[in-house]
Amino acid sequence: MNQPKNECVLLIECQPADARLITNALKSDVQDGLQVESIKKLSDGVDRIHKGRVRGVIVDIEMPNGRGVEAFARLRAAAPHVPILILSGLENENVARQAVDCGAQDYLLKSNFDHFRLRRAVRLMIERHATEEKAYFQQRCAEVTLACSGDAVIISDSSQQVTHLNAPAELLTGWSHAEARGHSLNEILGDAACDKQATSAPAPSIASGPHGDTPCAETAILLRRDGVQLNIKTCSGYIRDRDGNVTGTVAVLHDLGAVRKQTLELSHAAQHDFLTGLPNRSLVNDRITQAISFAERYTKQLAVMFVDLDLFKRINDSLGHAMGDKLLQQVATRIVACVRRSDTVGRNGGDEFVVLLSQVGHEEDAVFIARKILSSLAAPYLIDQKQLQINASIGVSTYPGDGTDSETLIKSRGHRHV
Repeated sequence: MNQPKNECVLLIECQPADARLITNALKSDVQDGLQVESIKKLSDGVDRIHKGRVRGVIVDIEMPNGRGVEAFARLRAAAPHVPILILSGLENENVARQAVDCGAQDYLLKSNFDHFRLRRAVRLMIERHATEEKAYFQQRCAEVTLACSGDAVIISDSSQQVTHLNAPAELLTGWSHAEARGHSLNEILGDAACDKQATSAPAPSIASGPHGDTPCAETAILLRRDGVQLNIKTCSGYIRDRDGNVTGTVAVLHDLGAVRKQTLELSHAAQHDFLTGLPNRSLVNDRITQAISFAERYTKQLAVMFVDLDLFKRINDSLGHAMGDKLLQQVATRIVACVRRSDTVGRNGGDEFVVLLSQVGHEEDAVFIARKILSSLAAPYLIDQKQLQINASIGVSTYPGDGTDSETLIKSRGHRHV
């Protein structure tokens, strides 16, 4: 199928004289590079529409090969979004009106139009269609934006009746879009929340100026549909028409609890080993520094132990890194089980672990814990139905005997080996 190169206004008219008159009238007022194509048969007109690039259709509904509303219906089915102007005789004006009721842009009586009226009707038809297409595009853009937004967005009309909730708003409030439509904004946002000092998402305050408002942002308590109270931040603003009349409200809700949770998760990820969940090198160093400050103030001792797995590389090389990772996870669990909750077990990386005993009465206490760890790690491991065994070595450094700061204790790598 050959695709037309230029957009056109399609004229479907079987009477040669009328077709010539209309074509000449429109050619003198061609806009935006539009051409006028004249076709005699309705079926050929439908075929031409299927080829595309038709900006508008003018059709005589009194043609013998396609009459009345049926002719319009066939064109409408072929191009539901292309505007159609009806031409009719006076005796068929009621039929033309029926076509307009069914979606035609307008109609003209052939006995009563001149070049000016014809050109004006065609121009208005195309301009109106262009405006509708632009509005539809903007609406779709808004819908996609709302759907893609990570924040909850609720839109209400001028009487504060909800007209739209995006997916995050459904999750946050517990209301579905279909259920919320027609309910008041305060009802969806839980206006009857128990905390009177932090009412849930009040309507935005009116800022000065008839054509625009500054969005009002504040924290509030949202009473979710299931009764759960959520800490949220709201940003609300009025939608106004050109005359400054309020036509609706947009409320954007941000779950502060979710933000805090995400912040905590990011902080945890930055300070912990991704494989074992143990504190990483940075966090262990920080805790050693804090423990030294405490020990110095209260004249206490502490110990830092460095646990190295012997010949761990062989397991990685022979059984694969997945098996090695599972072994490291079990090693971490066993070490944690050997120390107090107030102590810290961290992973420096690779097959090296660090144990901070925040308070020890004597150096022998650290040696006792080290031997306990070695005994636990020496027991067989069952991983993926394979039995593994591995030994470890431990070096112990103590404060203040082996160093008075974190860097010195760590560099010593354990003056005593167990």
